[in-house]
Amino acid sequence: MAAENMTHLSFIDIPDPESRQWRFLSYFGVVVNAGAGPFIQCLQLLKESGGTLEQAAELYKQIFLHSNGHEGNIQ
Repeated sequence: MAAENMTHLSFIDIPDPESRQWRFLSYFGVVVNAGAGPFIQCLQLLKESGGTLEQAAELYKQIFLHSNGHEGNIQ
């Protein structure tokens, strides 16, 4: 299961996501610079729904990749 195929999340490629022009999207619940947060939420949902080990492994991989230098804080 690739991160792009997770049913809980949808991804689009936003040019220059740090630009102020995208801030208005937050009013609609869109996360432009997600970090690890959405993947952690998916992991919590996966725990409740009884997902597979492969799904959990992919989520942990994505959490690590999106932890932005805070890998040591994720346990």
